[in-house]
Amino acid sequence: MVHALVDARGLPARMALTAGQAHDSQVVPALLENLSAQSVLTADEVHNADWIRAMTEERYAATSIPITSNRTQRFRFSRSLHREQNRIERFFRHMK
Repeated sequence: MVHALVDARGLPARMALTAGQAHDSQVVPALLENLSAQSVLTADEVHNADWIRAMTEERYAATSIPITSNRTQRFRFSRSLHREQNRIERFFRHMK
């Protein structure tokens, strides 16, 4: 499976390959390794994990990840930023 981190223009910043049955979150540390400060990470609900948010904050970046219904703690979430996430979907469409 191909995993990617793209920049604001939809261009690939980092990519990783895993076996098809691997969970997306297994490659998050490798993808976020060089995340720059002042960045904003937008991701799907599947990445709504405390350790991913903590890893992003350690790099002085922000997150905009939808909160799953079973979470009691609330986090900042920007719907307008989340709409920009279609850039990753367009990136994968171009790869195909």
